[in-house]
Amino acid sequence: MNLKTAVIIIFLSLFSRNANSSCMGCLETYGMNVTLKDGSSISGYVPWNNGNYPTGKWIEDINNWLSQKGVTREEMHTDHDLRLYKQWEEIKKPIHKYLAVSEEVVSVPWNNIQRLELAPDLPLRADVSNLAVLPMADIHELQNNIAYYFSEELESGPSVFYVGISSSIAPMNLLRHFFKEKGTALSFNGEALDIDRYDFGRFALNCVGKLSKYPKACAKFRSDWEKYQDEMDQVTFCRKEYSILFDSLRSTTDYRSISETPKVKEKNAECLGLEDNARQKYGFQPIRKKEELRKLGVIVFGSGTD
Repeated sequence: MNLKTAVIIIFLSLFSRNANSSCMGCLETYGMNVTLKDGSSISGYVPWNNGNYPTGKWIEDINNWLSQKGVTREEMHTDHDLRLYKQWEEIKKPIHKYLAVSEEVVSVPWNNIQRLELAPDLPLRADVSNLAVLPMADIHELQNNIAYYFSEELESGPSVFYVGISSSIAPMNLLRHFFKEKGTALSFNGEALDIDRYDFGRFALNCVGKLSKYPKACAKFRSDWEKYQDEMDQVTFCRKEYSILFDSLRSTTDYRSISETPKVKEKNAECLGLEDNARQKYGFQPIRKKEELRKLGVIVFGSGTD
């Protein structure tokens, strides 16, 4: 069956509430026919956690609700429009996964829908847990131009992939932007980073394994990280002074307004300045937005449950 087909999907952020005892966000595609009130119809797939709320039961409840014969359950997720994804694309690296094309997304208000039903002529069954929705241009890059990738393992099971698709940002330069926060759970091209642990919470990156292909860049990374931690010790000391000052004013100032007093604001600004200077000096500024990473030639998406 052609994967480029009409797709119906519930707004995925709502599925985080749809917890299954064995899998918090396991989603699988189910073929659907949707009849609209104007007489037209749409065929596609609904990603759904069948184990938590059986698909057939959900359809029955939705149809009863649409015909005003039933109540609205929280698990039905009718507080957002039904979203239509018209195109699936498949990638095989760094993992096998199905992605939705963002240009093909359409929202359909529930008050335009007359009825839902299963579509036996739509047999595709695919795991789309932690579904990623990406522009077609990004999907083409993932299908053809992967240079390297970092992955972060999450406690909930799935992983997040940071895929470099060009030489616009070298691996060691990209690592600077999230090593501080994710250094204990990162892998490079499928190999866990080797980390040295020291007293007082310090740690350092070892230039071994697959990172040994970048000896000079990795050695500089390690050296800069050590210097960065030295300067961050000053930030830690500044934060302790801030806490002492903050606590000393609790008995004399409204607790909610302590942070607005001149001395406290000045101390907070001093600490923030020290931290920003250290990050900029050594290039360890965190980048959390996918849009900013994309400008650097990096695509971010979640793995799913495989």
